[in-house]
Amino acid sequence: MKRKKSPIFFYYRIAILLLMAFVLIHVLRQGATTEPAQQDATPAEQTIAADSTEAALLLPAPLTNCSEQLLRREGYILSYNKDRLQANWVYWLLTPERTEGNNNAKDFHDDLDVPAPRPGKWDYYNSGYDRGHMCPAADNKYSAAARRDCYLYTNMSPQNHQLNSGLWNTLEMRCRTWAKKRGPLHIVCGPIYTSEHTKTIGQNRVAVPDAYFKAIVSLSPSPFSAAYIMPNRSIDGPLNAYAVSIDSIETLTGFDLFAPLESDMEARLEQ
Repeated sequence: MKRKKSPIFFYYRIAILLLMAFVLIHVLRQGATTEPAQQDATPAEQTIAADSTEAALLLPAPLTNCSEQLLRREGYILSYNKDRLQANWVYWLLTPERTEGNNNAKDFHDDLDVPAPRPGKWDYYNSGYDRGHMCPAADNKYSAAARRDCYLYTNMSPQNHQLNSGLWNTLEMRCRTWAKKRGPLHIVCGPIYTSEHTKTIGQNRVAVPDAYFKAIVSLSPSPFSAAYIMPNRSIDGPLNAYAVSIDSIETLTGFDLFAPLESDMEARLEQ
């Protein structure tokens, strides 16, 4: 004869089943709402990409032919050369929004993120050269922090005054016009050295470039590129007189300027 089960045992089983059902529902809800953790971007990457219609930054490839320290700033990324005490290259994304702004502060200051000796005020004092911005001050008026970063001495280069205030400035203004008309521009610029013995200024011996390059690429709404090399002296004439291919700059410097570009797009834009 079978023994009748106690009602208490029956209610106990019901309670266990209800508890298991509650736990299962909770787990399923957690799985549906929890997103995988993502690695935080650096402040420079967040800022540069924040107002861009293009997700990827077209940074130059890591350098193997000279000293390099990457400095990520509010409005640009800079490859610093501790031997020459200035940038190898400076990259920034110039969007239509970044061509406007009311931040006009001018505060040249030392970059304490690089090792001593570092470039500073007294290297340029009475040197006969301007403190030439690589990433222009006028491209950083949109943000007080960006404007301050662009006055770091690591963003400066000993530039001939007539070049700095003349055709180089004309090219900077042309880039802002293109950004307004064409959309975001990926820009890389930097110094070029061709002399066997590089001239220096100041006690810290900041190298004086023989020339400067600037390369520009836009991917939307339609692919576009432009590139220039200008000697570090007083020059005149139209911008087109100094136009070159991006490939020619890469050959001269040994840099791969827009490394993430697909091969077919690179061939189309850089030749």
